[in-house]
Amino acid sequence: MLFKLAFRIFLLGLLLFILSQVPGIIEVFVNIFKAVGLYTVALIKTQPLFFAIGFVLMYGLSKSRA
Repeated sequence: MLFKLAFRIFLLGLLLFILSQVPGIIEVFVNIFKAVGLYTVALIKTQPLFFAIGFVLMYGLSKSRA
């Protein structure tokens, strides 16, 4: 169990190291997250009922798995 955790942490660190070697990749991910966030906020403002229904469905699905 401890070996599996250490291996996953090592792989995550290796992935971050590889991604840090590509110039501009972090800015691309930041811009993608900004765009998704802004789209979500705009969707909540224009269609709050759909957002509420989707949130309840996602919450219910996550509770049914547990």
